[in-house]
Amino acid sequence: MLLNRESSSFWFIFIHMLLITPGASALNFLTANKNTRSIVARSPQSPWWESLFNFYPDRWNRPSRGQQQSPPPTSFQAPEATSAPSSPSASGNCTQMRVRKEWRNIDRAGQKSYIDAVKCLLSKPSTLQPGTNRRRYDDFVYVHDRSRTTVHWTAPFLPWHRHFIYLQEMALVECGYSGALPRWDWTLDSGNITQAPVWSTDPETGFGTNGVDDTSGSDQLSGGSVIDGAFANLELRYPDQHILERGFNSPDKFNQGGNTYGSQYYDDVAMSVVHSSQNFLNFRVAMEGTNPSTRGISAPGPHGTVHTIIGGDMLPSSYAPNDPGDQINRLFREYCARKKRQQCQNN
Repeated sequence: MLLNRESSSFWFIFIHMLLITPGASALNFLTANKNTRSIVARSPQSPWWESLFNFYPDRWNRPSRGQQQSPPPTSFQAPEATSAPSSPSASGNCTQMRVRKEWRNIDRAGQKSYIDAVKCLLSKPSTLQPGTNRRRYDDFVYVHDRSRTTVHWTAPFLPWHRHFIYLQEMALVECGYSGALPRWDWTLDSGNITQAPVWSTDPETGFGTNGVDDTSGSDQLSGGSVIDGAFANLELRYPDQHILERGFNSPDKFNQGGNTYGSQYYDDVAMSVVHSSQNFLNFRVAMEGTNPSTRGISAPGPHGTVHTIIGGDMLPSSYAPNDPGDQINRLFREYCARKKRQQCQNN
């Protein structure tokens, strides 16, 4: 399936409708596709790694640490209008270009400014689920989850998430953020991804380390509560109320040829293979990996591998925006996609 201009425009309009101007048509779509939080049926011939991307009912149906699950969404309302992060001139050129940088290349003040803006979204009420205890931050988790089956392992994967990033940026601007969005280059940390500087305990600029009091079951893919960093003991509210979890793990099948934490799928060598794809469609498949629910030969890509290794709220990946670290992870994927687009245009 090739993504043409018309289908690309459809997905941009659809996600914009959900997060910027939600209405009855969006409500009907989400009602028809509401999350049952059940394990997705998988082919008996699926590869070993497909289980890493399942939805775990034991995790999401467990008691929420003494808290009741928040009520389902009731109605939609449009948020206040906001200005775009960059203002185009009458000629169509950007008058305020923002250069996105890798996290470790941003000074402390810039890092703190970004994290403060994310915390601001945690203080704002939801625009998609008014009348509930959910927040603006939770709106993005909600939309990402409800759209999961139509924007993963399909042609809209990259353009949909690019627009998703843009809308998150607009929301941060509403909170007074004036910097460029940061990205996390996991290739720089492929030696041991769990020691990446983003997983810092710094109470102002760190995303926190691994979770403690691990609640994982036999799958060992859940995690424990994150109790340090700027998001220590962060209460999350979608799909149920719980504390932010992280669960670094390295399944045996990821430890091959002297590699740990699946680094063979996202290190420099792996990314050079991804970028060597002959066209943008093949690039998307190489970046995301092939659908583990289909029959035949499948292989994980850097996108899914990073989600798996971090664990906790990054798994299942439909709820990944719960983890503040997912945004900077997604920004690096978009950075790679932009490089590929430029490469295709130059050729």
